[in-house]
Amino acid sequence: MQTKRLTLFPRPVDRDAFHHDYETAYIEAAERLPGLLSWRCTVPLGDDDARPYHVIGELYFADRGALDAALASEAGREFVAAEEALSTGGPPGHSIAVEHNGSPGAGGHHHHE
Repeated sequence: MQTKRLTLFPRPVDRDAFHHDYETAYIEAAERLPGLLSWRCTVPLGDDDARPYHVIGELYFADRGALDAALASEAGREFVAAEEALSTGGPPGHSIAVEHNGSPGAGGHHHHE
C-alpha cells in the first residue's frame, strides 16, 4: 500500500529563507531519493502562532519497504541532513502514514491509493 512520510516543520527563524531553501535544496534532495513516487508540500493558511507547525512535507513511496530503503540509502542520509538543516525552528516531527481517500456520494466505498 502506498506509504508516505510526513515531516512537520515548526515555525522557522526566517520564513523567506525557509521557503527558498525548501523549494531548492530540500526538494532537490528529496527528488534524489530512490523509489520516490511524488512529493507534496502543505502550507497552512493563517497565523503560525495558533498551531505547532509551519509546513508539512510529504514524500510518497510504493510501500513501507520502499520508504525505509530510500531513507537508508546515501541519498536518504543526505536528505535527512537537508531536512534537519531546513528546520531552523527546532527539530521537525515525523510520521509514517497511509491514506484512505473517498468522495461524497460514493456509496460508502472507500478508494485506496
